[in-house]
Formats: sequence, C-alpha cells, structure tokens
Amino acid sequence: MTRLNGARESLRIARGIRYARAERFRLPVLEAPGPDRLTLSAPQPGALGSEDCLHLTVWSPAEADSAPVLVWIHGGAHVSGSSTNSATDGARFAASQGVVVVAVEYRLGLLGHLHLDRDAAGFADSGNLALHDQLAALRWVQAYIHRFGGDPDAVTVMGQSSGGVDVLALLASGAGAGLFARAIAHSCTAERTASIEQAEEVRDELLRAAGALAATELVDMPIGLLMRAQERVIIERSQRAVIDSLPFRPLIDGRLLCETPLRSFDRGVGKNVSLLIGTNRHEALPWVDPAGHSVEALHDLLAAVAPGVAWESVREAMNADRGSTPSATAAYEAVLSQVMYRLPTARVVASRRGALTYEFVFDPDSSEEIRAGHSDELPMLFGDEPNPPAQAALSHRMMSSWGEFVRHGRPQPEEEWAPSPGGCLSWGPRTKRTSQSDPNLRALLETASAHADRW
Repeated sequence: MTRLNGARESLRIARGIRYARAERFRLPVLEAPGPDRLTLSAPQPGALGSEDCLHLTVWSPAEADSAPVLVWIHGGAHVSGSSTNSATDGARFAASQGVVVVAVEYRLGLLGHLHLDRDAAGFADSGNLALHDQLAALRWVQAYIHRFGGDPDAVTVMGQSSGGVDVLALLASGAGAGLFARAIAHSCTAERTASIEQAEEVRDELLRAAGALAATELVDMPIGLLMRAQERVIIERSQRAVIDSLPFRPLIDGRLLCETPLRSFDRGVGKNVSLLIGTNRHEALPWVDPAGHSVEALHDLLAAVAPGVAWESVREAMNADRGSTPSATAAYEAVLSQVMYRLPTARVVASRRGALTYEFVFDPDSSEEIRAGHSDELPMLFGDEPNPPAQAALSHRMMSSWGEFVRHGRPQPEEEWAPSPGGCLSWGPRTKRTSQSDPNLRALLETASAHADRW
C-alpha cells in the first residue's frame, strides 16, 4: 500500500491485488486480499502479458469510511487494453470525488471468450470467462472493499467500449444482481454478442490457425503460439468485413447469458439499477482514413450496414441536420458512428422502460482543443492532466457529475439532466439538453441498421 499526497487529499493506492486465480479456460476462484504486487495485464496483441492477470488496483481517500465505490472495466475490443492506462488512472477521480476506485484486469481474447467443445469436461463456461472474471472482481469488492474504506452497498460498475459492452451484459445477467447498485456504459452496444454457432465458427478458425485438431489441444499450447493464432484470426476476419467483425465477444451460452441483453432489458431485467449511458459525437473518427473516403467506399459501407439507404439520401439528411453538404468522408464517419454506437445506445435507452436511465453525448464541437472521437472523453472524465482551460473546465464538470451519480445514482446538473427518454445531455464547452444530434440521419438509418449487432 502506497500513499499519494495530492492537492485535495492523500490517497492510499494498492496495486496488483490478486482477486482470483484461474487455470486456462476455467472459472476463476476468489482469493482474499494479499500483499501489493506488480499489476500484470492479460496476454494480448503486441504484449504477451501474463495469464496470471486477475489483479486489481484500488485508489481510496486516506480518510475513506464507507465511501461509494466505482469499479472500472477497461475497453479494447475484447482483445487488448489494461487498467494501467495512464489516461484512466483512478487517482484524480478518487481524490476529487471522495470515492474508492477499483480498476480490474481480466482475461482477454481467446482466453476470455473462446467457446470450446460443448461436451469438453470442465470447460462449459469458457466462452464467457471475461465476464466471469469481472463478476469475481465484483464479488471480491463485496467481500473486502470495506478494508479499503469502501461501502459494498454503494457500488457502481463502469466500462467504456468493450468494457461498456461487458457492463451491459453484466446488467442483463442474473449473476450480477446485488453486486452493483448503479452502472455506467460509454461508447458501446448491448447487441455485440455471439451465438453458439458463431462462436464455434471462430473456434474452428482458431484451431486451423493454431494447427490443432481438437479444442482441448489449446489447453496446454504455449501462450505465444495461441496469441499468434489469435492474431491471424483477427486479421483474416477484418479483411473479410467492411468494418471490423470482432471474433471475441460475450456469448449467449445458455448459462451466464440466455438471451441478448436487449431482450433481457425488454423484460425488465436490471430495472432496479440506475444506468448512465452515452456516446461521443464522432465515435468513428479513429477508423476514418486520414486520406479521406471515396463515394464508392461510402456505397460499400451503406450496403453492408444499412441496405437500401443511398448516398444521396444520406447527403440530404446531413444537409438538413448540419446546414451544409457533407463530403463522402464526413458522411462515412457519421454513418459509422450512428450504426456502431449511437443507434445501439438509443435502443438500450428505449428498452429500459420505467428504469432510471440517463443518456449523454460528448460533443465539444465548438472547441478546437477537444476531439469527440472514440475514447476522447476518458481523459476528461478521469482528469488526466487537462492543461488547456477548456479541457480543465470540462473535465471538472464531468468528474463532478459522474461523481454525483456514483454517490447518489442521479448525475448533476439535476435541473438539466432528466431521465431518458428525452433527457439526453450534451457535454461540451457548455452543458445543454439535446434530443441527440443529426436527427434526420438517425431516422434514415434507424430501421435499415437494426441488424448492426454483427459489429
């Protein structure tokens, strides 16, 4: 346990706490807190990491006593990422908001979401081990967070991108009941799941890439060979898709998840948990070619994600929304942002009828200092050295509002941010109510892209 003396208050920081142990492709087994050790990330592209990765970091105010708890689940397309990313370091949020922050490492890629043979003894849960790891971390919080000054009855789980996908899956699963009172999901979808048939297809591709005849051969295969086989599968699948078709994702396995999260929400599952959910205005910026996109590329994208929608209709809708004729590149980004993130978020909000849900959009368009692409809100939220004045002011307001949600389940400014539907709040240089931007484009794509759970 180390101390960080900050301008507001001192923090206790415990890193590399093991919360569970797990053998490859098997369920995690909870462990009591031990001594601090080096935080180890899961094996992933470009970094072998360690299979002994079920660790977490805790930041707690020095005087914390039954303080609210925020559990952070990082993103990374289900195959990469780590809780050690400096942009999401929990120290400033914990210190400024007076809450205990817990960041979780969990298994990724094939180690977290590879469905083995249905009849393979002991491996029936292998397709959702990433979610089981996160559930184990939440159970660890319930059992031990009081030792760090946290209140196990006031836990909020938060994730971004694939971490947000996981948060929604946990919210939809009965296994998560009672482990958290509030949930926050950034830039994600409740529709990115796999069927058993899709998971078996990925498994067979991986077996071919690894040169294996049976899934059980993967149990003892060196991790380096597994990671190389995983990389081949990722590359081959991305080359076949107009946009990335991620091979590893939550599995409708009939055990942890019995149906898609949207269907669970439609039935009222998770309605007792307050949800804060939203997207960024230009989510797809990281996937836009710096050299620009041609009209032909836009045609290909529309054919894949919104069949029957023509470029001319997109141009007319965006002209009505933005007051100018968009380039093919601007239209490409707008369509991709809507289909991959913003429309799926709207469907989550609509499915949670009668449940307390707050929606946001990160949209600092009038500031040249702040982008609104995928993940660009995270430094604002975690207070990662926002030096320019516009960044510092926005960061302070977002941290205060999210902190209020963690403490009380209702974000601030309360007078502006009413529960959805109809209560979406736009975050930028000035916070304001909005009905979401680009309404004409959204309406055009809404029906045509309803199959977008493939992405």
